[in-house]
Amino acid sequence: MIEPEIAKLLSIDGIDSRFTLCAVVSKRARQLTDELHAADRDCKDVPEKKLSLEHGKAVAEAVYELYEGKLEFTKLDPAE
Repeated sequence: MIEPEIAKLLSIDGIDSRFTLCAVVSKRARQLTDELHAADRDCKDVPEKKLSLEHGKAVAEAVYELYEGKLEFTKLDPAE
């Protein structure tokens, strides 16, 4: 994945490390995958209906959602 660059993603407010970036993106990617599987099950009677993501794969879609500001998340404060 070349675009958007990691440096641009790490500059997003709330993303303080690569670990946080990975956690946020992977959680959203799992949600997208689950949504696609549920939609495929609901549309199994319509063979010509094929659901897809705009950017091809769930991780790429999640990265672009984060980069474009469509993905909201809350960063918890560290335990004291």
